[in-house]
Amino acid sequence: MLDCVIPAAGESQRMGRWKPALQWGDGWVIDAVVASALAGGTRVIVVVRAEHNELLAQRFAGLPRVSVVVNHQARLGMFSSIQRGVREVQSQRFYVLPADMPLVPAAVFQQLRNAEPCAAVRPAYRGQPGHPVLLNHEVAERVVALPPDAGMQRALCAVIMRTIDTDCYGVSADIDTPRDYRQLQP
Repeated sequence: MLDCVIPAAGESQRMGRWKPALQWGDGWVIDAVVASALAGGTRVIVVVRAEHNELLAQRFAGLPRVSVVVNHQARLGMFSSIQRGVREVQSQRFYVLPADMPLVPAAVFQQLRNAEPCAAVRPAYRGQPGHPVLLNHEVAERVVALPPDAGMQRALCAVIMRTIDTDCYGVSADIDTPRDYRQLQP
């Protein structure tokens, strides 16, 4: 079983509210993201700020394949959350899926898993790169070796990235602003 790191420790400044807790159908945005990853056959690692730890730990307490971990350096950005999650990864390959992408279908995880292995595999919709990204142990080592403010681009700069075309709009649809949220509502 592959792991999936879901960074959910951002400040959601453009949204004005914490995006993972936005209403989405009968639940929250984070519920949809986690459900998709679980249905995609993964073990989920949700990375949060300290103030959201208890809330999400309780929310996912009944799901044995979900763990919630705290990023005490969240102020440094998403890469520090990815680093924190990667330190918990147990599989040789793992996914990274931002917490503000509730439209990613479970089938995309399988599509990436079935692609010819390389350091990094990502989906694209109509030429637009998306998520989740499937990474290998080589990338994991690069991620944890870099400073927390380095950024994912730096971790990926010297590895082969394969792009898999998909007909799923959800791989490139994220919620950054109130307008995005209104447009993407189920």
